[in-house]
Amino acid sequence: TQAGQYEQRLHGFWNSSHGEALDDLEQLMKSLGRIRGGRPYRLLLTVSPVPLTATASGEHVFTATSRSKATLRSVAAELCDRHDHVAYFPSYELIHHPNRSTSAFTDNLRSIRANAVAEGRRLFLQAHGLNGDQPCRQFNRDEDALQCEVY
Repeated sequence: TQAGQYEQRLHGFWNSSHGEALDDLEQLMKSLGRIRGGRPYRLLLTVSPVPLTATASGEHVFTATSRSKATLRSVAAELCDRHDHVAYFPSYELIHHPNRSTSAFTDNLRSIRANAVAEGRRLFLQAHGLNGDQPCRQFNRDEDALQCEVY
């Protein structure tokens, strides 16, 4: 570990399968539906483009990262296919696309360059008919159900 201390009696490693991750997110969506009292909601999924720095799987970190990202991306696609209120934003694909003219990563090959983050943000806002000048509505803890929508 880079920070803190690993204690085997407190910490464990679990690599979710596609089915387990899908079931977990389906359960989360049921819980959100109950919390919202049946009121509709939208769920936006994405896969982080940031690679793993370590793994306890026994695999090399490169293959562990690939497996993790592929599982998450596959689950996101299946949820989008099943549910009209679930959408996917391709942040992983925007950063890792082979047709990028320059690397989106800084020299440490883990952090994303600021210009690549800005481009992803611009494309996200554009895809939702928004621009960067519109504020994000903040959480209001007095409401029955927490919401964060970009208006």
